[in-house]
Amino acid sequence: MNPSRPFIIRPVATSLLMAAIVLAGAVGYKQLPVSALPEVDYPIIEIQTFYPGAGPAVMALLGGQIDALSTGPSSVMQHVRAGKLRVLAH
Repeated sequence: MNPSRPFIIRPVATSLLMAAIVLAGAVGYKQLPVSALPEVDYPIIEIQTFYPGAGPAVMALLGGQIDALSTGPSSVMQHVRAGKLRVLAH
């Protein structure tokens, strides 16, 4: 016996069975506990670099956190000589 034969012979019953399965799936889907994002503790990496003789503004400039700095020459000359900074005007 062909397993699809009863479904071919009775198309109305097949349609009703399909509707019942879809309805049961929709009801089951509504009852599923779904969260958008699970609560996960992401790892935090903190890196600290200390440049001797440099203040926080010069460290931020060397670290790329700021693009430019207006300061006196004494705080940045050692970094200019080392090639880490470039002077625009003085």
